[in-house]
Amino acid sequence: MFKDDVVLVTGSTQGIGKATALSFHNSGAKVVFTGRSSEKLLVIEKELKDPSRALFKCVDFLKKESCKELVDEVVKEWHCIDILINNCGGLREKGPFLDLDENAWINSFKLNLLTAVTMSRLIIPIMKKKGGGRIVNFSSITALQPGSFNPHYSAMKMAIINLTKHLSLQFANDNILVNSISPGRILTQGVDDYMKEKSLIEQRDFAEIYKDEKERINSTVPLKRFGTSEEVAELIKYICSDAGGYFTGSNFLIDGGKLQSVNT
Repeated sequence: MFKDDVVLVTGSTQGIGKATALSFHNSGAKVVFTGRSSEKLLVIEKELKDPSRALFKCVDFLKKESCKELVDEVVKEWHCIDILINNCGGLREKGPFLDLDENAWINSFKLNLLTAVTMSRLIIPIMKKKGGGRIVNFSSITALQPGSFNPHYSAMKMAIINLTKHLSLQFANDNILVNSISPGRILTQGVDDYMKEKSLIEQRDFAEIYKDEKERINSTVPLKRFGTSEEVAELIKYICSDAGGYFTGSNFLIDGGKLQSVNT
């Protein structure tokens, strides 16, 4: 389906990013795997049946110079970039509003929004020159339904949806289709890390914590389960496929029905 398309996934050594990059690769694409850990990239390289259709690059997406070097290397190797998946993001500082200082907000801005801005600014001119492309930005259900913690994260994820709409309007005539996705409760390494941290703090057995947290979290999801990284990856591929040729400026929710308001 994506034979010879060049796909760059930011932050693709674990979780949804890794599942997405692997899924594109298994569908025939040339894929750029990126991350901060050379060890994790090496593990992925050994897992692939055809590593000749993959590049493995250590990148600090918080540094514009590092991003530019990455894009230049990909274009030198494969001459174009057809699909950009802006997955890079996450949480460094956590807490309720009054516990988060200005640096927490600045760090969240840089990690969750500015990385997508930087990569899009570097790659959109390449797509324009080629005659089109696809961009998928990662938002979150918290952008649409924020909770009691981490407002700096949910605010940046809402900004991603706004950025997506702006780019889709500005570059539609260039055949560059820009969409975002908002995952809900997805079972990733981050969820496991949270539960392990909670187990240490509360000095309770991990299995007990896992059972309690799984029940608590899934009680808010109508489908009563976590989503998987592979399910998110399949959605992204569909958006970027020929069947998704009329999608642009849209935000796709994948949350097992968790969102409690009408999504328009």
